[in-house]
Amino acid sequence: MVGQTFLSDQVKVLSENQKIMNKGEINYDLILGCIHCGLCLNNCPTYIELGLEMDSPRGRIYLMRALSENRINPSESLFRHIDLCLECRACETACPSGVKYARLIEETREILEPQKKYGSFKKFLKSLVYEKIIPSQKRLLALFWFLWFYKKFGIQWIVRKLKILKLISKRLYEAEILLPDIPRPSKRKLIRELMKPTRKRRYRVGFFKGCIMEFMFIDINIATVNVLLKNGCEVITPENQVCCGALHIHGAKTNIAKELAKKNIETFEKLNLDAIVANTAGCSVVLKEYPELLKDEIDYYVRAEIFSSKVKDISEFLYEIQINDKFSEVSMRVAYHDSCHLAHGQGIIKEPRELLKMIPGLELIEISESDLCCGSAGIYNIIHPEMAKRLLKRKMDNIHSTGAEAVVCGNTGCIIQLLKGAQNNLKVFHTVELIDMAYKNNKI
Repeated sequence: MVGQTFLSDQVKVLSENQKIMNKGEINYDLILGCIHCGLCLNNCPTYIELGLEMDSPRGRIYLMRALSENRINPSESLFRHIDLCLECRACETACPSGVKYARLIEETREILEPQKKYGSFKKFLKSLVYEKIIPSQKRLLALFWFLWFYKKFGIQWIVRKLKILKLISKRLYEAEILLPDIPRPSKRKLIRELMKPTRKRRYRVGFFKGCIMEFMFIDINIATVNVLLKNGCEVITPENQVCCGALHIHGAKTNIAKELAKKNIETFEKLNLDAIVANTAGCSVVLKEYPELLKDEIDYYVRAEIFSSKVKDISEFLYEIQINDKFSEVSMRVAYHDSCHLAHGQGIIKEPRELLKMIPGLELIEISESDLCCGSAGIYNIIHPEMAKRLLKRKMDNIHSTGAEAVVCGNTGCIIQLLKGAQNNLKVFHTVELIDMAYKNNKI
């Protein structure tokens, strides 16, 4: 009787897994690329914090293989281990076998997503954010006008005082806590669709303004355009560009990400550009990987390769073109934080440091564990607030111990997270803001 029950359970597991794998499959060859050496372990933020094999890249690959071979069934435990990954790619930097772990985790999440049970409110919220708001410039504009009024006229103070959002949704509450100051959305109009340098044109570049950057950090976008103009770039910022798709890829909404990618390719490919410049590492890494995203799209794959070959992170681009170094002094001690998708996703480590070292009076300080994730990871700090807080504390302890006046990095999510953890009047800057500051002080 016991044997029959066991056999019946095993058949059920195989049957359920077969249904899942029919919806898509994890690249088995990539799984087999892992040689289980363990060099990834001490580079993985969740393993460093928890010390659990199943919360390491190697452990998660074991789970992926077991799922692919129909040896385990989807469960809350499996979801938890897979979802707790920040997808920071530090394991890829450490891996001697070149395992494309990010691709594996994304494929696994895509397969497991239909198996998760969400409440009606959460399901509605996910649909609203991923399908309705982020892909639409008009809806994003409306949202940020609302958020501006919300902060400007004291509504936020009332909501926080009465803890209203905590009663509605814990995740909404966590998201609202992270909300930085919102500039007036109309300020985005300071960046015109075509802006020409005052001196001889050296390059014709497209600027990828980003969906969140355009509204939440418009000052960083303005600084980016200013710096590009100072370096002889004619800057084109197409109005009809859309989100890069990063949040959708991380959130197992790949079909939406593909449509966004296609629209961006169509928008930029007709502009005859020397480069497409992005100032957010999370965006630039995804823009560079459009060929992988669209590998099965016959009409778009080659176009994606051409598009992605032109994509440059702002620090990468400025370093390559031999930046105009007519800087004035910026007297400040700054610590540099390596954004995961810049350092691990794109291998861009020395470029921003070398640019900052060119600024007179700026003292650049290295911090311990500079390339360990700060806990932002897209919307990770909303979905997994406890782990995000642990990583943020670790990061801020390392920064504050240096005695730096400011911390600088190259990614939106990191800036939001670091602003939350900053104490003792510590300032948070994007790399390009300090470069712009040095130009403005010199009035060139």
